[in-house]
Amino acid sequence: KANEDVIEEGVRSPEKRGMGTTCTLGVIRGSFLFVAHIGDSRGYLFRDGVLSRITDDHSVVEEEVRRGLLTPEQAWADSRRNIITRAIGLDHDPEVDTKCVELRSGDRIMFCSDGLNSMITDQEIESILNQGDAASSVQALIDAANNAGGSDNITVVVADTPTR
Repeated sequence: KANEDVIEEGVRSPEKRGMGTTCTLGVIRGSFLFVAHIGDSRGYLFRDGVLSRITDDHSVVEEEVRRGLLTPEQAWADSRRNIITRAIGLDHDPEVDTKCVELRSGDRIMFCSDGLNSMITDQEIESILNQGDAASSVQALIDAANNAGGSDNITVVVADTPTR
Protein backbone atom coordinates (compact mmCIF):
# COMPACT_ATOMS: atom_id res chain seq x y z
CA LYS A 1 0.00 0.00 0.00
CA ALA A 2 2.79 2.42 0.90
CA ASN A 3 4.53 1.64 -2.38
CA GLU A 4 1.43 2.39 -4.44
CA ASP A 5 0.78 5.59 -2.43
CA VAL A 6 4.28 6.88 -3.19
CA ILE A 7 3.92 6.06 -6.89
CA GLU A 8 0.48 7.72 -7.06
CA GLU A 9 1.82 10.87 -5.38
CA GLY A 10 4.50 11.05 -8.07
CA VAL A 11 1.81 10.83 -10.74
CA ARG A 12 -0.30 13.55 -9.05
CA SER A 13 2.64 15.87 -8.47
CA PRO A 14 5.14 15.83 -11.36
CA GLU A 15 7.83 17.52 -9.22
CA LYS A 16 7.76 14.38 -7.02
CA ARG A 17 7.96 11.87 -9.89
CA GLY A 18 10.63 9.27 -9.27
CA MET A 19 10.71 9.82 -5.52
CA GLY A 20 11.20 6.82 -3.30
CA THR A 21 11.99 5.87 0.25
CA THR A 22 13.72 3.11 2.11
CA CYS A 23 12.14 0.98 4.82
CA THR A 24 13.49 -1.39 7.42
CA LEU A 25 10.99 -2.72 9.90
CA GLY A 26 10.80 -5.43 12.46
CA VAL A 27 8.24 -7.26 14.52
CA ILE A 28 9.10 -9.31 17.56
CA ARG A 29 6.95 -12.38 18.19
CA GLY A 30 8.07 -14.54 21.06
CA SER A 31 11.80 -15.07 20.66
CA PHE A 32 11.89 -14.18 16.95
CA LEU A 33 12.52 -10.93 15.11
CA PHE A 34 10.84 -10.78 11.70
CA VAL A 35 12.43 -8.17 9.42
CA ALA A 36 11.31 -6.67 6.10
CA HIS A 37 13.78 -4.43 4.30
CA ILE A 38 14.21 -2.42 1.11
CA GLY A 39 16.80 0.28 0.40
CA ASP A 40 19.83 1.36 2.39
CA SER A 41 18.42 1.87 5.85
CA ARG A 42 19.83 -0.88 8.05
CA GLY A 43 19.00 -3.41 10.70
CA TYR A 44 21.64 -4.60 13.16
CA LEU A 45 21.83 -7.16 15.94
CA PHE A 46 24.08 -6.39 18.89
CA ARG A 47 24.77 -9.61 20.81
CA ASP A 48 27.39 -10.24 23.50
CA GLY A 49 29.15 -6.98 22.66
CA VAL A 50 29.41 -7.72 18.93
CA LEU A 51 27.52 -5.82 16.21
CA SER A 52 26.33 -7.64 13.09
CA ARG A 53 24.21 -6.42 10.22
CA ILE A 54 21.01 -8.30 9.59
CA THR A 55 20.16 -6.46 6.37
CA ASP A 56 22.01 -5.93 3.11
CA ASP A 57 21.98 -2.48 1.51
CA HIS A 58 20.31 -2.24 -1.86
CA SER A 59 22.85 0.18 -3.27
CA VAL A 60 25.25 0.26 -6.19
CA VAL A 61 28.40 0.07 -4.06
CA GLU A 62 27.09 -2.57 -1.67
CA GLU A 63 26.21 -4.79 -4.61
CA GLU A 64 29.75 -4.28 -5.93
CA VAL A 65 31.14 -5.29 -2.52
CA ARG A 66 29.05 -8.49 -2.59
CA ARG A 67 30.39 -9.26 -6.10
CA GLY A 68 33.99 -8.65 -4.96
CA LEU A 69 34.49 -5.56 -7.13
CA LEU A 70 34.99 -3.22 -4.15
CA THR A 71 36.27 -3.70 -0.63
CA PRO A 72 34.15 -2.41 2.26
CA GLU A 73 36.78 0.31 2.77
CA GLN A 74 36.50 1.40 -0.87
CA ALA A 75 32.70 1.38 -0.61
CA TRP A 76 32.83 3.66 2.45
CA ALA A 77 34.66 6.34 0.43
CA ASP A 78 32.84 5.79 -2.89
CA SER A 79 30.79 8.79 -4.08
CA ARG A 80 28.08 6.40 -5.33
CA ARG A 81 27.40 4.81 -1.95
CA ASN A 82 24.01 6.51 -1.58
CA ILE A 83 22.70 5.46 -4.99
CA ILE A 84 20.05 2.89 -4.13
CA THR A 85 18.91 0.11 -6.41
CA ARG A 86 15.65 -0.76 -4.63
CA ALA A 87 13.15 1.42 -2.76
CA ILE A 88 9.49 1.96 -2.04
CA GLY A 89 7.93 3.97 -4.87
CA LEU A 90 10.29 3.06 -7.70
CA ASP A 91 8.60 -0.08 -9.08
CA HIS A 92 5.05 -1.40 -8.98
CA ASP A 93 6.25 -4.75 -7.65
CA PRO A 94 9.29 -4.04 -5.45
CA GLU A 95 11.45 -6.86 -4.17
CA VAL A 96 11.53 -6.70 -0.37
CA ASP A 97 14.02 -8.80 1.59
CA THR A 98 12.66 -10.68 4.60
CA LYS A 99 14.50 -12.40 7.38
CA CYS A 100 13.78 -14.14 10.66
CA VAL A 101 16.31 -13.85 13.48
CA GLU A 102 16.12 -15.89 16.66
CA LEU A 103 16.67 -13.59 19.62
CA ARG A 104 18.43 -14.34 22.87
CA SER A 105 18.06 -12.78 26.27
CA GLY A 106 20.02 -9.52 26.39
CA ASP A 107 20.17 -8.94 22.63
CA ARG A 108 19.92 -5.37 21.39
CA ILE A 109 18.32 -4.55 18.05
CA MET A 110 19.10 -1.34 16.17
CA PHE A 111 17.49 0.03 13.00
CA CYS A 112 18.82 3.21 11.41
CA SER A 113 18.68 5.40 8.36
CA ASP A 114 21.78 5.96 6.24
CA GLY A 115 22.16 9.32 7.97
CA LEU A 116 23.75 7.35 10.80
CA ASN A 117 25.78 4.64 9.07
CA SER A 118 27.07 6.99 6.37
CA MET A 119 28.58 9.26 9.02
CA ILE A 120 30.04 6.78 11.54
CA THR A 121 31.46 3.30 11.04
CA ASP A 122 30.01 0.04 12.28
CA GLN A 123 32.96 -0.10 14.69
CA GLU A 124 31.92 3.26 16.19
CA ILE A 125 28.28 2.12 16.37
CA GLU A 126 29.36 -1.05 18.18
CA SER A 127 31.40 0.96 20.69
CA ILE A 128 28.45 3.25 21.47
CA LEU A 129 26.01 0.34 21.82
CA ASN A 130 28.39 -1.17 24.39
CA GLN A 131 27.64 1.76 26.70
CA GLY A 132 24.43 2.59 28.54
CA ASP A 133 20.81 1.69 27.98
CA ALA A 134 18.83 1.82 24.73
CA ALA A 135 17.65 5.43 25.13
CA SER A 136 21.09 6.83 25.95
CA SER A 137 22.59 4.81 23.07
CA VAL A 138 20.15 6.41 20.62
CA GLN A 139 21.15 9.90 21.70
CA ALA A 140 24.86 9.06 21.69
CA LEU A 141 24.59 7.62 18.14
CA ILE A 142 22.76 10.71 16.86
CA ASP A 143 25.29 12.99 18.56
CA ALA A 144 28.20 11.03 17.04
CA ALA A 145 26.71 11.24 13.53
CA ASN A 146 26.06 14.97 13.91
CA ASN A 147 29.59 15.52 15.26
CA ALA A 148 30.93 13.68 12.19
CA GLY A 149 29.15 16.14 9.89
CA GLY A 150 25.48 15.12 10.07
CA SER A 151 24.89 15.65 6.36
CA ASP A 152 21.58 13.71 6.23
CA ASN A 153 18.57 13.09 8.43
CA ILE A 154 19.36 10.60 11.19
CA THR A 155 16.82 8.06 12.39
CA VAL A 156 17.77 5.48 15.01
CA VAL A 157 15.68 2.96 16.94
CA VAL A 158 17.23 0.74 19.61
CA ALA A 159 15.37 -2.00 21.48
CA ASP A 160 16.64 -4.42 24.08
CA THR A 161 15.27 -7.90 24.53
CA PRO A 162 14.39 -8.71 28.12
CA THR A 163 17.07 -10.40 30.18
CA ARG A 164 15.92 -13.58 31.86
